Amino acid sequence: MQNVEDLKKKTMVAMFLSLGLRQGELVGLQWKDIDFDTKRLTINRSSTYAGSKYGIVTKTPKTKTSIRTLPIPQSLMEIILEYKNWNDIEHNRLYEIWDNENKWVFVRTTGQQLFPRTTTQWLDYVLKKGGIRHIGCHSLRHTFITTLLREKVPVKVVAKFAGHANPNVTLSTYAHFLDEDNDEASQVMDKFLK
Repeated sequence: MQNVEDLKKKTMVAMFLSLGLRQGELVGLQWKDIDFDTKRLTINRSSTYAGSKYGIVTKTPKTKTSIRTLPIPQSLMEIILEYKNWNDIEHNRLYEIWDNENKWVFVRTTGQQLFPRTTTQWLDYVLKKGGIRHIGCHSLRHTFITTLLREKVPVKVVAKFAGHANPNVTLSTYAHFLDEDNDEASQVMDKFLK
C-alpha cells in the first residue's frame, strides 16, 4: 500500500484490512458514520448492486449484530483524514455536478455512490502495484478476522467486530485456523507440567 498514490483505493484497502468490513458495508458508508472525535465508525447500512432494473440498493444490514460501532486504529484514522481532505477538495471543485444528498465515503467522480463491484477492481489495482496475486475483497475480511484470532483476541470480541450473530458463527467459520494453534497450546501445557 505504500506505493499506492490513489487515496480512494488506499483508504478502501486499509479499511478492509483494519476493520474487517464486508464489501456492502464499506460501499454503504457515509461520512456521518465516522466520528472523527472519538475515532469510531458505525456500520448501519449495506449496499449491493441489484441489476440494471434496480441499480444500487442500500438497506439495513441483514442481522442486528451487523449494525455495530468499531474503534478506528490511529494508523487508519490518519489515512481516512488524508482521504477526507482530498474528498472535500474534490467536492468543492465539482460542487455543481456532485451528488450532495447522501455524502458517501467512497464515490464515483461526481460524488455518486460507488458500485459495490468497483472495490474488486480497486483491490486488483493495489495488488498489482504490489506484485501480489489476485484475491477478493472478502479475503481481506478473512485476513482481519484470522489475525485477531491468532493474536489471541477473545472470540466474543472478534465476533462483535465481524458482526457475526454470535461467537459460534466465528468459531465454526474459523475453526481450522484455531486448530493450527493446537500445537502451541500443547507446548504451553508441556511447560506448565514440567
